[in-house]
Amino acid sequence: GITASTQFTISGNTIGSTTTANSIQNSTNNSIIGIFGSASQTTSSNTISNNTIANLTSSNNSTGNQVIGLQIQGSTGGIYATTGNTVRDLTTASTSTGTGGSASIIGINHVAATTAGQTVSQNTVYSLLNTDAAAATSLVGINYSGPTTGTNIVARNLVYSLTLSSNAAAAEIRGINFAAGLANIQNNMVRLGTTVSAGITIYGINEVGLTANSGIYFNSVYIGGSGVGTQTGNTFAFRSTTTTNTRAFQNNIFVNARSNSTTGGKHYAISVGGTGVNPANLTLNNNDYYVTGTGGVFGLFNSLDVANIGAWQVATGQDGNSVFGNPQFINPTGSTPDLHIHATNPTPIEGTGAAVAAVTDDYDGQTRSGLTPV
Repeated sequence: GITASTQFTISGNTIGSTTTANSIQNSTNNSIIGIFGSASQTTSSNTISNNTIANLTSSNNSTGNQVIGLQIQGSTGGIYATTGNTVRDLTTASTSTGTGGSASIIGINHVAATTAGQTVSQNTVYSLLNTDAAAATSLVGINYSGPTTGTNIVARNLVYSLTLSSNAAAAEIRGINFAAGLANIQNNMVRLGTTVSAGITIYGINEVGLTANSGIYFNSVYIGGSGVGTQTGNTFAFRSTTTTNTRAFQNNIFVNARSNSTTGGKHYAISVGGTGVNPANLTLNNNDYYVTGTGGVFGLFNSLDVANIGAWQVATGQDGNSVFGNPQFINPTGSTPDLHIHATNPTPIEGTGAAVAAVTDDYDGQTRSGLTPV
């Protein structure tokens, strides 16, 4: 594709093809990366915007192969703005079992370890597919790992229709994977599961291995799919394994509507780390949760299932202003999902949210009200 270093702007390109018939094919034991940016100047400002990366296909099933739409590798520094890109229709037969940044397919892999001011915003990632039927493969929509200082944002992205063919117990899909750093994950929409019939693990937003603080604000996540075969993996609209760092999870809508046809895994709205009431450095409030379908469970805390929001509030000592109810997303299961709430139908959202000083706009870039509740 395109490789850039020093200081760069990559904008308005099409990598691959807009049609499947003209897709870029790879049968060798090499990874495919649509756009790769890594600045050698530690203080440089670099932009990757409004590009389309589509129809990249690898038929090689070697374990080391990856297909990555867009990769930022800023280990030596630099500020990177990854904005307005579309990554779609990436396919591989790789048997690679790596997760996170080592997944067989990653839509956007934004890794910038040292310089504050990172932005991953207004990107659309969809139709990623691993065709291997047996290996414990993994794929990720957006993988973020960033610096531990400053203001860093993953915002207003849309991720949906990520699919694995495998039914292996450890196979997994992650919509947005927050791997390390200090950042706000805000105003994103994630829809997963409706294109997956296999009983694999699914995470809508996954926060794991953080080295600093995080804010998870105003995200809408829908995990779907019905008639799922024997379910070996659990699914989560949101999961955080962090137990000590300062973190705030507020004003989110976490829906898990996935349903088993047989006994098997469980489908959670939320899972957070902690071993007792009021876990250290955790703020959890003003969220809407909704779980429906066979195998649905409200939450997972301290390695134990929590059946409902009342029990959740007691167990965590948090979420006092949160609610359980159908947010009435406009079209969560459509070929292109719409996770906006209904304009006229009453929903639990209207009286639940609270203003967050760090978030002044919404998914559409419109100014949020400063009122509470809103």
